[in-house]
Amino acid sequence: MKATLQTDRLVLRPLTLGDAKAFALYAGTEDVAPMTGSVPLPFPPMSAEFWITRKLAAARMGMSHPYVITLHGDMIGMIDLFKRNPDGPLEIGYSLAKKHWNNGYSTEACRAVIDEARDSLGATRIVAGVFADNPASIRLLLKLGFTAAKTHEEWFSMARMEKARGVNLTLDLHAPHTIAHTPGSEPRMSAK
Repeated sequence: MKATLQTDRLVLRPLTLGDAKAFALYAGTEDVAPMTGSVPLPFPPMSAEFWITRKLAAARMGMSHPYVITLHGDMIGMIDLFKRNPDGPLEIGYSLAKKHWNNGYSTEACRAVIDEARDSLGATRIVAGVFADNPASIRLLLKLGFTAAKTHEEWFSMARMEKARGVNLTLDLHAPHTIAHTPGSEPRMSAK
């Protein structure tokens, strides 16, 4: 995967420890954190540093490709393509600060990461997990060509401190599908 990805409006750059404060500010909110499995509430910068350290360690092992989503140089979110184990499928996860929802930024960032995974990693399949009470994220993934599984699971959310119903989605990169290029409803954050 390239170190930096550029779209029409965004630059996706490498994640660094210096991003902890900005990450904690937008992800550690009642709107974003409960839509994740791994962000607690509260989410102080020290916890964000630990979260980022783990993500960067996974990147060094080739198990993660985390990017900071920037608009005009400012962090507005994060996106990651990762594996839970070496033989597992690639999984996409993303988050966006609430003030940037409904502008198509998550769609644009997801499309860039998916295209790069296809081109540089030869990816043929990408999965995603979303809490069922995050319909905006489910709509976004369906718009990108993901299909939802008929069965559901329950996953633990650090912010909720309990399990919640989740939806598994899969994108077959060989299947013909059309990705809508219009801004639409933006997700709070995908699960896991």
